[in-house]
Amino acid sequence: MIDHPFTWTTTDLPDQTGRTHLVTGASSGLGLETAQRLLNAGATVIAAVRNPNKTQATFENHPHIDNLDIRHLDLADLDSVRAFAAELGRDLTHLDVLVTNAGLWTRTRELSTEGVELTLATNHLGHYALTGHLLPLLSQGTDPRVVTVTSNLYRRGKLGPALEDPTMATKWTQNSSYATSKTANLLFALELDRRLRAHRSPIRSIAVHPGMAATPLHSNAPLIQRCASSVAALLFSRPAEIAALPLICGATTPNIHTDRLLGFGLLARDQRLRYEPILSPADDQDLAAQLWKTSEELTGLRIPLEANTFDQS
Repeated sequence: MIDHPFTWTTTDLPDQTGRTHLVTGASSGLGLETAQRLLNAGATVIAAVRNPNKTQATFENHPHIDNLDIRHLDLADLDSVRAFAAELGRDLTHLDVLVTNAGLWTRTRELSTEGVELTLATNHLGHYALTGHLLPLLSQGTDPRVVTVTSNLYRRGKLGPALEDPTMATKWTQNSSYATSKTANLLFALELDRRLRAHRSPIRSIAVHPGMAATPLHSNAPLIQRCASSVAALLFSRPAEIAALPLICGATTPNIHTDRLLGFGLLARDQRLRYEPILSPADDQDLAAQLWKTSEELTGLRIPLEANTFDQS
């Protein structure tokens, strides 16, 4: 059953002074909007991006730029993820919020450095590895949480075949690879939440979706789809400053649910947030466990969930 929608805007954003947020893909679109709003609320924001110089130019006139820490991260390269996390571990004593927002939508089938289909590698595997490496820092945070950005396209994903062949050598399409990566995002967020709660971790795992958003991501769609999207945008698309609200709410609101999907209704004119039930295939816990196991194998990382990982005494 869908919960009643509720109004939440950035005026409801709690003071974030003293809190440290890490936002991937903070150079444009939803990540940029989220980072800006968090800075405005007093947070220290780490912008994890592929192009630090571009990001620096984007933020150069922001009044709170002194609270911004821009760092290079390539989620499609697991060596980059490891190096980024190791550097962060040396520089920080804690991390309060990780927002795994960065997303890729390629026009052609490509492979990551490790030989995984690039969209799946970037949108899921890189974030899986980043989350795993940063859990010890998050365990030392105040009201720590991982906010995973998925999409309501998750219902169209075909994850089973992708787990059998992570290169997606057959039946690859731009749309199917993206939807499959979003299925993986939601399954991971829910499985992470179950495992964190089972180990009585203070960290919460929250899944959010922005609905159809007017961001640079859609500029990479095929021509016919871009034309169709332009028409659909009149009814369904929200500007980035609105579409980012689930991300910001998920990152900052004290009373937040972790077993549902926080997002919007269908029509753009409805700007209220709502919790949605988890539908197939994201409600398949066996598939989630399979994704977790395959992610461990593909990244070589077993996420540390032993009890002492979260010992804050």
